[in-house]
Amino acid sequence: MMKLLILGGSRFLGKHMLKAALARNIEVTLFNRGISGGQPDPDVEILHGDRNADMNILRGRQWDCVIDTSGYWPSQMRSAAKILSDNIGHYTFISTCSVYSDFTARNISETDGLLTLEQEQLSVLDAEHAEKSLQLEHYGALKTHCEEVLRQAMPTRSLIIRPGLIVGPYDVSDRFSYWVKRLMRGGNVLAPGSRSRPVQLIDARDLAEWAVSLGSASVTGTFNATGPKNVLTMGELLQVCRDTCSNEAEFTWVSDDFLQEQKIQPWTELPFWLPDTETGTPGDVGGIFSLSVKRAIDMGLNFRPLHETVEDTMHWLLEARPEALGSLKAEREQQLLALWQLRSTR
Repeated sequence: MMKLLILGGSRFLGKHMLKAALARNIEVTLFNRGISGGQPDPDVEILHGDRNADMNILRGRQWDCVIDTSGYWPSQMRSAAKILSDNIGHYTFISTCSVYSDFTARNISETDGLLTLEQEQLSVLDAEHAEKSLQLEHYGALKTHCEEVLRQAMPTRSLIIRPGLIVGPYDVSDRFSYWVKRLMRGGNVLAPGSRSRPVQLIDARDLAEWAVSLGSASVTGTFNATGPKNVLTMGELLQVCRDTCSNEAEFTWVSDDFLQEQKIQPWTELPFWLPDTETGTPGDVGGIFSLSVKRAIDMGLNFRPLHETVEDTMHWLLEARPEALGSLKAEREQQLLALWQLRSTR
C-alpha cells in the first residue's frame, strides 16, 4: 500500500487532499500543529508538531510521497527537505499563481517571470517568520523562493502546483462563499463591473484529486491549476449562483468607476471584482484570471460542473457556517444600490 505524508491536512484543501487519498486506499499520515480541525478518520495517523520549530518526529520514517499544503517560508522548505529527502520518493508542493510578476499579461504560462526578493530582504523576512504573520505583500515572492528551495533539494523528485483561486466546502476565506451566501439571501444584488469580464476558479476537490493522482504517479514539473476549461465570465458565475441558490434574486450591474469612487476595495470587499483597465497599463491585474492551464489539462486535470461547486458550498454554509462572514455588508450594499439608482435617474 502506498504511504503518503500530508504536511497540513486539517483545513480546507488539506481536508480534501486527505479524502482524495483515502478514496485511493492510500495510507495517510498527517503532520500539523493540531490546533484546527478534529480527528479526520480513526485509521489516519496524526503526528503533531510545528514545522517552524521542530520536525524531528518525522525522522526515520518512510513515505512514498509527500504533499505539502502549508509551506510559506523558504526556511520551512529547507527544514522539510533536510529531514525528508532521504525518506521519501516524491514531493508535491502546493504553491500559488501569485508567484507571477506581471499580471498585465494574459494567458500566463508556467515559464513566465516570477516575483523574487533581494537576498538581504529575504534573509531578514525568513529569519523572523516564526514571530511574524505572513505579509500579503510578500506572499507570492516567498512562495517563489520556496519553489526554488525544493527544486534545489529534489530536482528530479518534485512537483510544483500553482493554483488560482481555490473554492468549495470548508473555504472560510469568504471569497467565493460571499457570492453563494449573497444569492441565497436573494433580493437586489449588486453585481460589480462588467458581466463579460473573465474569471477563474478551481474546486478544491478537483485540485486535490488531481494532485494526489500526480503525486502517486511521481509526476514532476510545474503546473498552473485553475479552471474551468473554457472561459467563464462574471455574469455566468453569478447566474449559476442565482440558479442554484435563489431564483428570486435580481442583479444590478454597477460600473467599475462608481465602485472606485465609493472607495470599495477590489477583491477583499467585493470578491472576484477586479476593475477593468486597458490591458498592459499600470494597475492592470486582470491576468490573475487569465492563467494558461493547458499543461494541467493535458496532464489530466478535470473540472466538475460549476453548479455542483455552488450547491455543495451552499449546503456546507447552511450546516457548518450559518453566521455571516461578511465582505461587503448588507447595509453598505443597499446604500451603494440607492446611490447608483439616483445617479442613473439624473
